[in-house]
Amino acid sequence: MDFKESLKGKILDEGRCICAICKREGKFGAISFDKKTGEPSVLCLDCDLEIIAQRDGITKKEAKKRHKRALDVFHLFHSMKVNEYLEEKSRKEFLSITEANKVLERIKNAWNSFSPEERRGFDEKSDQELNKLFNNVKIDFPDFQRRSWWLAR
Repeated sequence: MDFKESLKGKILDEGRCICAICKREGKFGAISFDKKTGEPSVLCLDCDLEIIAQRDGITKKEAKKRHKRALDVFHLFHSMKVNEYLEEKSRKEFLSITEANKVLERIKNAWNSFSPEERRGFDEKSDQELNKLFNNVKIDFPDFQRRSWWLAR
């Protein structure tokens, strides 16, 4: 069974999931992998924060605060790179969903090129420091737009 297939019925619409730990429907938190079988497990945010708090010896409130900061940092990187692409093309929006998906895939790959340790270190940096760091990350954005008859007019 492939990865995507193994998650069917576990990840729901609107950022919700069925948690492998508490068995309830909740806000999606993480995907974990069984150390013996390698099978993915979906965790709700509440259970994921509980695990992080126990692992790191912090309160659940602190784990939630760190989680929010990590999301804010990711969104900063994402929005900077989307804006960089659109500025490069002298546009305010994507021309198609296909173009958007291809660009977002490149941005995700660039983000994933940072190690988990590097990403954890981002949480301690100011937005100004992150802006400087992220500006130095170059993504090769080839010309994704397809020339269509309506664009040539």
